[in-house]
Amino acid sequence: MYHQLLYFSLFLVYISTCFGWQGYEHELMKNLPTQSPEIGETFIWQTDNNFKIPTNWENNDIPCDDDRIKMDADKEIVAMVEDGLRSTRWEIPNDGIILFADKTVIGRKGTWQCQRKSPEDVFYAPPGMLGNFLDVSKWKLAGDTRQRPRLHSEMVPSQEDEAIFPSEHALQVQIDQIVAVKKLIYNDQVG
Repeated sequence: MYHQLLYFSLFLVYISTCFGWQGYEHELMKNLPTQSPEIGETFIWQTDNNFKIPTNWENNDIPCDDDRIKMDADKEIVAMVEDGLRSTRWEIPNDGIILFADKTVIGRKGTWQCQRKSPEDVFYAPPGMLGNFLDVSKWKLAGDTRQRPRLHSEMVPSQEDEAIFPSEHALQVQIDQIVAVKKLIYNDQVG
């Protein structure tokens, strides 16, 4: 915004000089901000590959106690088990990362797991496994109460903004272009 004001002010100075208007350029220059704000907006990454989130499972069908968990063997998987997990069988992928929280116990029913009469096959299939940094649907603007339209470039963190990747999430982010943010918080660490 500072640059826009500066260019606009310089344009007015040029116009006033060409047409002989005097006195306006000094007033405009006095009202310009002296520096840009320290932090622009705060953006929070929204994709979470936690086992307990129903949308990460085909048909929102989370694994119940003793179900058979299946993952696509050909896909690179990133997942997090935050609590206990009990299943009859677990088919893991050929490539990927499965994170276990500090108090995870495999073989103990998770607080998020349901009970069924008989075990079923459930499929781990989170939407958009590989989130792209520039995908506006992956970011939430913190404290955004202004319901105004935004340009695409204002809907992802930029060099004036803070980007937060929550520590309790398992995530994978694709960055296929050079990006710059003013402040990066990942796993509660400031970078």
